[in-house]
Amino acid sequence: MFKVLAALLILAASGCSGDDDGDFGQLPTQMATASPTPTPGPLPGIDPDLQFSMYWHSCPGAPFNCAEYDVTVDATGLVTFDGKAWVEQIGQATQRVSATQLQELVEELDRAELFERPCCTCGSEPPLTDSPSSRFDIRQGEMHTQASHYHGCWQSPDHERITQLVAATVDLLDLCPWIGSEGLARQCTD
Repeated sequence: MFKVLAALLILAASGCSGDDDGDFGQLPTQMATASPTPTPGPLPGIDPDLQFSMYWHSCPGAPFNCAEYDVTVDATGLVTFDGKAWVEQIGQATQRVSATQLQELVEELDRAELFERPCCTCGSEPPLTDSPSSRFDIRQGEMHTQASHYHGCWQSPDHERITQLVAATVDLLDLCPWIGSEGLARQCTD
């Protein structure tokens, strides 16, 4: 057995020839490591502290299917969708959006004036029952706000601006493949 081991060592050493004078050169003093994947920085023209979340909650007690999901986008353009019920994508999925899409979403946020008018009232008319609700959480620079809206308050002075923001969010973040188009009270159609 000793002879076999010695023969293997000699064969291994003879197969590893260095330069012509038999010098094997320096062995590496540290192991090579794979470079970590760099974390992308904020997209051009986007506030590096931007974080926008929308929570779309189902229609309580409704006799029809109503999507329920959360979506978040950050300054790098990373969109994280978390489907809860009545959507194509149950669980988390991610994708990236372009700087143009994200800039257009920031413009929609500005138009919705959630920093100036975050509270949504139902108005004087009674709300339609079994409607979905949306909630927003927005961080931009030093500013932070939260707003929510019950979509049964269709006569609210805030209803149109919030509905437009929801539609723009779905469109600009390309959420329809994850939301799907089946059932009623959907934001996406075929």
